[in-house]
Amino acid sequence: MTRKVKNTLNGPNRKVYITSAVGILAIAGLIYAGVALNEEPNLSIEIPPSPTSALFPSQSIIGMEITKAPTAAPNTQRPKPTFSLTMPENNGGTPSVQLTPAAPTPTQDAQQGGQTQQVTADPLAELSFSGEAVLNWPVLGEVVLDYSMDHTIYHETLNLFRTNDGVLLAAQEGDNVVCAAQGIVTEITEDTMRGVCVTTAIGSGYEITYGQLKESDLKVGDRLEEGDVVGAVAQPTRYYSLEGPHLYFKIEKDGEPVNPMLYLQTAQEEGE
Repeated sequence: MTRKVKNTLNGPNRKVYITSAVGILAIAGLIYAGVALNEEPNLSIEIPPSPTSALFPSQSIIGMEITKAPTAAPNTQRPKPTFSLTMPENNGGTPSVQLTPAAPTPTQDAQQGGQTQQVTADPLAELSFSGEAVLNWPVLGEVVLDYSMDHTIYHETLNLFRTNDGVLLAAQEGDNVVCAAQGIVTEITEDTMRGVCVTTAIGSGYEITYGQLKESDLKVGDRLEEGDVVGAVAQPTRYYSLEGPHLYFKIEKDGEPVNPMLYLQTAQEEGE
């Protein structure tokens, strides 16, 4: 019994067994390499016209070369390489294995310089306003209620003393409100006290709010030039019914209200 097995292995089939075993180990090695790289290889085998010579080549395949796919960039989806095993058409050839890297993702391509991501500059950064600049009057009317953040003043409709973070400029219902300075619309709100309000950034941390407006057709992001129509004066809210139709006009610097008359007074005097 022992002699028979030994003779079989030493016989003409010995070369077939060894070649088959080496081939199986090589394919297992490729799969193990794919697992170690955290990749899912796709094995494709090209079968030549002669199945016998393909399955039982006369030479060893130990000399095959495997090229590792490029390492994916951090925080990007790893591409999946493709393994290609080509068998020779004759007994004198040597099988070859080639690993073809997957096409780079757009993120990888951008990181490797193949694609440039265009970054649009912040439009607000293009705006500039000097604290000494003169603003255009949004409406031509008398001051109904002064700015007063350091002391309280009397609000007729509310019948109480309280502070006021802007000025109320008299106007007629339906009068156009024009932009006091070029800017970009950053907010459009509506509340029961100030009605519809449009806020524009004019640069250097300054913002202007126009309130007590009728419904506005503007939207956030719109760019306005000095003199452009912001909206129309609405009927005053019930909190300011005795003050009559007016424009609520507020200026802020870095989020803190400032006296609008410091920027409007010179313009009014020059207009006279």
